[in-house]
Amino acid sequence: MRAIRAEWAHPGPTVWAAAYTAVHAWWAVAGTPAFGASGVPFLPDGWAPAIAGAAATAACVLTGPRSGHNRTVPARWAVVAVGWTAGAALIVHSLLFWIGITMVLMTPFGLPMTSDDVAAVGMRAAGSGAGALTLWAMRAEFRRARSACDRCGRVHGRSPDRRSEPAPWWAYLAGYLAVAGLVTRLTPAFLLDGGITQGPGGAGFTLFVCLLITAGTVLPLALVHRWGRIWPSWVVPLAGRDVPRWLVLGPGVFMGAGLCAYFGGGGVIAMLTGATSTGAVIAVEIGGYVAWGVALLVASLSYHRATKPPCASPERVLAPR
Repeated sequence: MRAIRAEWAHPGPTVWAAAYTAVHAWWAVAGTPAFGASGVPFLPDGWAPAIAGAAATAACVLTGPRSGHNRTVPARWAVVAVGWTAGAALIVHSLLFWIGITMVLMTPFGLPMTSDDVAAVGMRAAGSGAGALTLWAMRAEFRRARSACDRCGRVHGRSPDRRSEPAPWWAYLAGYLAVAGLVTRLTPAFLLDGGITQGPGGAGFTLFVCLLITAGTVLPLALVHRWGRIWPSWVVPLAGRDVPRWLVLGPGVFMGAGLCAYFGGGGVIAMLTGATSTGAVIAVEIGGYVAWGVALLVASLSYHRATKPPCASPERVLAPR
């Protein structure tokens, strides 16, 4: 019973989403503060985030421990679909959060930030957090819709039961597609500009580029290869031990979600609305970013499944009620 309760939605996601909804509903009526306009507004403000937040709140409530015991499987899938859609919408609406985080990291290297910039990062962090918590809260309902194990969330016999098992073919495909996405993004820069030009922040920009390339090569490969789950033999002090799960999974999810939100949401919308320049080169660059982000999320899903703790009682299955 303890394991079942651990997987039910806690009050945290519901309260967070409700608070975010209330604040944005008030701003829709009274007007958004000045810091809300900090950055490029790719997506509409006003009632849009409030509506997404209300849907997220409703989905979180419907996954609570006192609701839905007799819900049918189609109804469970409907709740999950609403929660996933609302959570993703909140993350996409806060797409500039990832750029804000980059600005914060580069501040010690000379990139200035104003008080409005800091407030805007906080606002978008709240939106991203509400979206992420909503997606997390859908886990229990998703497990019940799939008749998955109530302890580990696996569908035993179809999901890997230990880290040592090889990743499925689609995970390898996603890992190498992420690398291809990085190559696609960088190809125009090297063919037309002779390389990656210097950007704002001086040394901070150089560090940013190094981290970007690492996130497009080492990270996706670590998500799908055994050495990303179990330290390889050449890492002498740690050889054979489990790689800390979130050391790899955290950057994979964060980077994948950021690329999908910023370029898959904001970039595509900006091209369609004329808010940014268009052309074959821009389309190729944005396409590379989007493919990279989607592939990272898919590879992260495989890594998440493979690195779960071993199931203590694989015969326990939580059937839909």
